[in-house]
Order: sequence, then C-alpha cells, then structure tokens
Amino acid sequence: MSKILLDIPDEVKAQEFLKYFVPNLSFVATAELVNDTTQSIDNEEDTEDLEESENEVSEPPLYYTRKHSYTVADIQAIADNFPADYHWTYKDLLKYFPSDLQIRVEILENQLFIMPSPEQIHQEVTFELCAAMKSYAKKHQLGTVIISPFDVVLDENNVMVPDVVFVSISRQEILDGKKANGAPDLVVEVWSPGNKKKERDRKHRIYAEKGVQEFWAVYPKKEKITVEVLNETGKYEIYSEAKKNGEIKSKMLSGFSLDVADIFPQETKD
Repeated sequence: MSKILLDIPDEVKAQEFLKYFVPNLSFVATAELVNDTTQSIDNEEDTEDLEESENEVSEPPLYYTRKHSYTVADIQAIADNFPADYHWTYKDLLKYFPSDLQIRVEILENQLFIMPSPEQIHQEVTFELCAAMKSYAKKHQLGTVIISPFDVVLDENNVMVPDVVFVSISRQEILDGKKANGAPDLVVEVWSPGNKKKERDRKHRIYAEKGVQEFWAVYPKKEKITVEVLNETGKYEIYSEAKKNGEIKSKMLSGFSLDVADIFPQETKD
C-alpha cells in the first residue's frame, strides 16, 4: 500500500481538502489529518534516529599526541587548555590525560598538581621503605604494599599519588588493580625540596579528613621520619619519630619497625 504525505500549512484548507476533495477519490482507502503532535511513520523513524544520535557519548577532545612516554611538559600542555580556575575532578584525569601516564598528577580539592620528576635520593628512599614494608606485610599476611605511581582516589575531588601505600588484608576491596578507591590504611610521602610547606600541610589535612589511619612523612635531606596516626578526634598525633638513627615503628603494620639509618643512602651521611 502506498501513502502520500501532504504538507498543508493552513489547517482550514487541510480540513476542506479532507472533507470535500478526498471523498471523490475512489482509489483513496483512508485519509487523516496529521498535526504537529502526530508524526508519520517516516517522521517517527527520523525522530528515533535523532534521539539515538543525541544520546551517543561524544569523544572528548584529544589534547596530546599519543606516544610511548610523556614528559612533565606534555602534561602541562594538556592542563594549559583549561582555565586557571578549572574545577578538576577524577573524571577529568580519565577523560583528558593518557591512560598509561607515569607522571604523578594529583588533584587536591579540585586543584591540579603536576609533580616534577623526583631526585635520585627520593627514589632510593622510597624503594627502601617499600621493600621493607612489602617484605614484612607479605611474611605476616597483613595486606598489600604498593609503590608509586599508584592513584589513591579519596573522592572525586581529591586524587593523591603517595610514594608508598598499604592496604590491610581486611580492606582489599578498595583495590581494583589500577587504583585505591578510598583511604588506604597507611600512606608514605617522601618530601622533596619542591614540596612547599603549604602543599605538605594541605595533603596532611586531606589525608586526615579522608580517614587515612597512618601517615608517614619522610625528609631525605634531614634523614628524618615521622609517623602519625589518627586519634579519636580525627587529628594526627605523633606515634613514632626518629632522625639520623633510631627505631621507627608502625601501628597499622603491626609489629613493623626499622632503623632510620638503614633507609637513607650512604652519601647523605657524609
């Protein structure tokens, strides 16, 4: 059966057409008036196609050239495409930055921070600490110890990349193979000269507010380690501290201790 759709802007004339002209056409089976709210079969299909296209998720703009590795300058170039006061979230990191990014990019209260490459002493201290903690945690089946870079998504507006992360055996569900979805039991921050006091204090506060139970602050140049744990008021208080030599211990890694002198490279002692 064939159908013809006539577009008659004047509704009065359309009514007259149906009333006086169509009945005289013996070959017309049926006829009806199609107004703005009633769509023809073809128009319905067109509308469905339009709705489908509107619901399609558009690809985000690509602000970088794909390569095997990226520099701090590459990452800064991506950030420069956004206003200085842009409200950054974890979704933005997934959407606009390379998925295989090895450079530390953090979000502190919706503000983006791109970490420069660390010095050798930073890496050596981080490795020594991680190795000692990992060996102990594995031996006593306490949980998982992970070295940076590894994202800790405290919430959508705060994404940290601590140098070392410990998640207890009872809280393994926050690990999904790519990141920690929530507060780890313990984090270690090995502070570099580039870490300004304001930034250190801000991280320290956010870790406490988000429920990280134990916080290690390591100062390679001073050969100092401070371990803090959350008290009943949700504030950090010193649990263990040592400088140049002496024992440092952990509460969350129950029974774990080490000599500070074994962590720092020999050249820092000369």
